[in-house]
Amino acid sequence: MVNEEQMKSAFNALYTGAYEGDSQEAEQSDGNVSIRIQWSDLEAVDEEVAQYTLKKPSAVKECAEDVLSNSIQKIESNLHVRFHDLPDSRSLRVSDLRASHLGELVSISGKVVDAEKVQPFLKKGAFNCQRCGTLTYLPQTYGDIREPVECPGCETSGPFGVIQRHSDIIDFKCVILKTTNTNLEDPPVLPIYLLHDLVETVGEGDEVSVAGSYNIHPMSRQKETELNTYVEAVDIEVEEYAEVDSVNAEDLTAYIYEGVNKMMETETSFGASRDDVVEWIGEKYGVRETEIENRIDELVDEDGEDLSQQAGQLIK
Repeated sequence: MVNEEQMKSAFNALYTGAYEGDSQEAEQSDGNVSIRIQWSDLEAVDEEVAQYTLKKPSAVKECAEDVLSNSIQKIESNLHVRFHDLPDSRSLRVSDLRASHLGELVSISGKVVDAEKVQPFLKKGAFNCQRCGTLTYLPQTYGDIREPVECPGCETSGPFGVIQRHSDIIDFKCVILKTTNTNLEDPPVLPIYLLHDLVETVGEGDEVSVAGSYNIHPMSRQKETELNTYVEAVDIEVEEYAEVDSVNAEDLTAYIYEGVNKMMETETSFGASRDDVVEWIGEKYGVRETEIENRIDELVDEDGEDLSQQAGQLIK
């Protein structure tokens, strides 16, 4: 049985060895940082820990990020360790997933056939007891918010309220993955949950390979004995980007100003929400979000342009 000390030793060896350069870059970075660890590199350091990672990915990932946080003195919530290039035995199609894979690390390939917009997700809630004011922190799962059963301060059952500024709220995006290279008329699909910086990695139509943990939703959300499942992505590799119409800078600039004018007609604030403008252009003209975002940044920085940005609002 692999213990915590053995896992810490393995990751310390990686961060001071093969991934020393990545660790140093993470230490110097101001924002969120992801370190991608090839599974075979972990296997070379400690085969038992590598095998345990396939069985208990959440526990190993948490330990890996904790070790990295302690070694470079950074807040753990800003650090993400990602495992990729899993062994061939873990490369599966959606139709190959079985109950025996639940909770384990798998690699799924397919095509993104639907992608929802990025939304805030409550990862850990700070619950304020409205009787005595005691704060209780409670990790959340997908679905309904879970409140504390009892306040540790006054030992009552609430009521409780979520305090946003003390809670851990992250970016979340759901994409739907469909099996490719199959003779099935209606191939199975699977929800893939993306967190943190992974929300920016893929779009509809992309061919991807996802490494992640295969899970079932909480029983409180299940309505039938056939349980709903999903994969929480640990790492994503885009094998082929969807073909999209190329847009020159002049046309994209026109789309951006059109979007700003459109949003300013409907919104009551002093400007137009940048997120709303990006979403509107993407839906109307089929332009990738990253392409729109990059052009907005260029316009805001360019001399002579009458576009500025304040607190997420675009102003003409």
